[in-house]
Amino acid sequence: MELSAPYNYTNRNITTDNFFTSLQLAVALRLRANGLTLVGTLRKNKPFIPNEFLPSRQRHVHSAVFGFQKDITLVLHVPKQGKAVILLSTMHHNKAVDLEQMGKPEINLYYNKTKGGVDSLDQLVHAYMSKRQTVRWPLSFFFNLLDVAGVASFVIWTLQNPLWKENKKHKRRLFLEEMSEQLVIPQIQRRVGAGHVHKSVLLSAELCGVTAPASAPVPAQQEEEETAKKKRCVLCGKKKDRKSKQTCNECKRPVCNEHSQAKKICMECQ
Repeated sequence: MELSAPYNYTNRNITTDNFFTSLQLAVALRLRANGLTLVGTLRKNKPFIPNEFLPSRQRHVHSAVFGFQKDITLVLHVPKQGKAVILLSTMHHNKAVDLEQMGKPEINLYYNKTKGGVDSLDQLVHAYMSKRQTVRWPLSFFFNLLDVAGVASFVIWTLQNPLWKENKKHKRRLFLEEMSEQLVIPQIQRRVGAGHVHKSVLLSAELCGVTAPASAPVPAQQEEEETAKKKRCVLCGKKKDRKSKQTCNECKRPVCNEHSQAKKICMECQ
């Protein structure tokens, strides 16, 4: 509805394939956007389709069944044995058929005439798809949204930059690769800069041209204390079993805080 808003009250028609066509969309366009009509094919599993319009092998080839409700027309056409096409239209309101086209309904002929943009988009989307098998319909819708957005962004980019890689035959693939890299680079930089990142993640980031920020050098004594294992204090005995990482500076034996003293040296003696 938002995409078609600029064309409200212009007496234009919108042609859709079975992915977008629905009764709710047709009604909304008629009620909220006067002057816009809808013609499109329907999937056979739509709940609002009457049983009389469902495909059947008993139907004759080139036959057509029409149904009318207010400003909406439904037609079932059988182009060949075992195959049926269901179309919905808010533009046509009669049973007109073309006898020269083997009895094809006028709705079907109009759809075939104006579906070029829909089929071209489907062809472009299927060439480079991001869809993955999933049972979650929001995720499936999101995949389709990404694919359509990729086609639309490529069209806008080529219109704004007609000389971009003009000698390449696979410009769209190159565009999608560069666009996807630019979209994920900020996320990779944020992930690498967060710290405590696994080496495999850092290696993958380097392959994308992102290097981890240099960390501050650790003093040698502090590094030894961090890497040293805890040992029992020699002055506490086995009963207390008090363990510590620090050692005596003279004898190098492990001692706890209770049996050791921190040296304090003034700045002049350093």
